[in-house]
Amino acid sequence: MQGRRRTRKGAADAHTGHRPRRAGLPPGRPPVEFVLGFPTNHLTVRDLIRARIEQEVAAYNERQGEYFQGLVQPGAAELTLNGYRMPRPRRIDPAEQVERALEALMRNGFLILIDDRQVEQLDDVVILGEQTVVTFLKLVPLVGG
Repeated sequence: MQGRRRTRKGAADAHTGHRPRRAGLPPGRPPVEFVLGFPTNHLTVRDLIRARIEQEVAAYNERQGEYFQGLVQPGAAELTLNGYRMPRPRRIDPAEQVERALEALMRNGFLILIDDRQVEQLDDVVILGEQTVVTFLKLVPLVGG
């Protein structure tokens, strides 16, 4: 089906030039995969991030659980091993989360690989095919380094 792309949310990892390893994931916990639908196969990195964030915020807002499992930390949430713990269930503003994600990409808070090729600029146009795999890798600062 045109316009559907498989997307993988990864854990902390370094870009090695190969398909990302599962380093940093708890044993038995595979990367989360989901499909995003787009009206076209040409879009900017900014649009790709927006689609990812809007989907995960919509999923959280529908259930409003204790933890938000997303790419970037919502305001007032606490980082835990299980995701971002919300102090109380509340709706998350998707526009605010998109802005946080765009800023995080520019600060190297995560990187994006499209079929093993890193994309860096928000206005870069990417072409997504039926088998394209988009990987979001959260980067974790080294302690003491």
